[in-house]
Amino acid sequence: MTDVVDCHCHLFPSAWQPRGHMPPDMFDVEGLLEKHAGAGISAAIVSDPHIWYGDLDPSEIARTREYNDFAAELGRTHGDRLAPLGTVTPWRGDEHLREAERAVTELGLRGLALPT
Repeated sequence: MTDVVDCHCHLFPSAWQPRGHMPPDMFDVEGLLEKHAGAGISAAIVSDPHIWYGDLDPSEIARTREYNDFAAELGRTHGDRLAPLGTVTPWRGDEHLREAERAVTELGLRGLALPT
């Protein structure tokens, strides 16, 4: 059988659920893995959909770090099925550029999804 990869998948930390109006599925890692298995999807590239960036103060980086930490944990716990990408908003300055480096070198994320 040919491997099928979901190359456009989003998940959020469960702590964020009360913050927005996203479908509950976007917080359910195990549920996503079950659905993928049932559909014959063997792996997924997971990224953040950048939904909040227009609302934050340009210097805000705490939520970006929180997401990157979550993504790294996904990679540690489900690296055989999930390939999470880190996130930053590069035009927000040096702090985000340092976070990009941390995401890849310290957290071990395989790449970055950038808002465009």
